[in-house]
Amino acid sequence: MNKRVFSLFAIAIGLMLVVAACGGNSTEAPVAQTEAAVVVTDAPVAATEAPVSLSGDPIRGGLLYDEWTKVLGVDAPEGDQPLWATQSTNTRSGGTTWRCKECHGWDYLGKDGAYGGGSHATGFVGVMQVAGTDPNEILAALKTGDHDFSAYMDDQALIDIALFLGENMLDSAAFITDKAAVGGDAANGETIYTEELH
Repeated sequence: MNKRVFSLFAIAIGLMLVVAACGGNSTEAPVAQTEAAVVVTDAPVAATEAPVSLSGDPIRGGLLYDEWTKVLGVDAPEGDQPLWATQSTNTRSGGTTWRCKECHGWDYLGKDGAYGGGSHATGFVGVMQVAGTDPNEILAALKTGDHDFSAYMDDQALIDIALFLGENMLDSAAFITDKAAVGGDAANGETIYTEELH
């Protein structure tokens, strides 16, 4: 117990003893003193709860970002993703419009990357800007408004995507330049990708 709280406690006990010695007829004074004591104390403010530490598979999250219907083995929702109607340059429709990569780019740069022009252009921003963001915030965004995917993916899938975007996304510029691979083994990459799907 810190000195200030102890002193206030001692004062409150002393006041109760004085009131009791005076016959205890007055009940207003102790209430007023108690209220004053509450105002005077520097009671610590309850700390806000720390964000929940999410647990999942960010590699699976990257695969879900690319093509979640394939990873989950489900059909795409009917029609276009609701936000698709806010652009008019990409003429694809249906299931393709529900792929994260179709809106935000395979390079995560959206309108500022490989999908800044051509048939995939949508004008949507990329997701690279959320790298380093608390995955809890990203998870909340994946469950909100027209970007709400919670009716189509379970919580673990959404957590995996949030972990991927917030903590594991890489800037592809180190590996791919001007839409062409910089070294690498395409056959080995396909094997790794396929193994992750199963």
